[in-house]
Amino acid sequence: MEPPKPYMPDRFLKRVQVIEDEKTTRVRYDIADFGEFRWMEARFGGWEQSKGLRFRVKVDIFGASKGGMFLFVYVIFDNDPWTGHWTAQLQCTFRLLSQDGKKDLVSLQKSYTIDHTNYYVVAGFPIEEIRKKGSGLIMSTGTVRLQIDILWEGIQISNSYEQLLQYKEEVKAKDLLAVKTYFRSGKSFSIYAMRIANYVQHCKN
Repeated sequence: MEPPKPYMPDRFLKRVQVIEDEKTTRVRYDIADFGEFRWMEARFGGWEQSKGLRFRVKVDIFGASKGGMFLFVYVIFDNDPWTGHWTAQLQCTFRLLSQDGKKDLVSLQKSYTIDHTNYYVVAGFPIEEIRKKGSGLIMSTGTVRLQIDILWEGIQISNSYEQLLQYKEEVKAKDLLAVKTYFRSGKSFSIYAMRIANYVQHCKN
C-alpha cells in the first residue's frame, strides 16, 4: 500500500501543517511557482491519515480561452480494495491564502457524502480572481498557501487501516508459501490474486 510517487518534485506542493481534533482536520500546503502560472501538470501531496481514512491532496490548473483558467483542488481518499466499505459526510472549506497565512484570497465551502466508490471532493477557483486579490503578494513570493478544513460526520468504516495492513502482510506471507508450493508442482496459479478477490467479496457481504 505504498503511495504513488508525485508526478513532479515535492517542492511544488509542500505540506506545511496538519492539525486535528475530535471532529476536524486542517491541512496546509504551500503551492510553489504559483505566481508565474507556467505549469499545468497535476501536483500530488503525500498520504495523510485521519479518522481511520487515508487521503492526499492534488492540485491542477487547466481551462479554456473563453472560460478562463481555474485552479482545481482535490481531496482524494484511499479507495484501495483492502479498505473495504466505508462512508463519511464531510464539510470542506477550501482557502487560498498569502504565503504568510495573513491574507485570505479566495475561499469555498462545500458539503459532500463520499464512500469507497465516490472517493474524492473537488473545488475550483478562477486564476484571475486569485491573481487580482493576491496582487503583488503572489508575484513577490511565487507561492500561495492552501488551507483545507475538513469537518467529519457519520464516518462508518468496515475495517481500520491498521487492521487491513496487518491482514495484508499475513496474506502475503501465506501466499509466498502457497505460490512456491504450486510452482514446485509445475502449476501456475496466483493464490495471492484469489485471496484478494475473496477478501473483497467478504467486504461486500
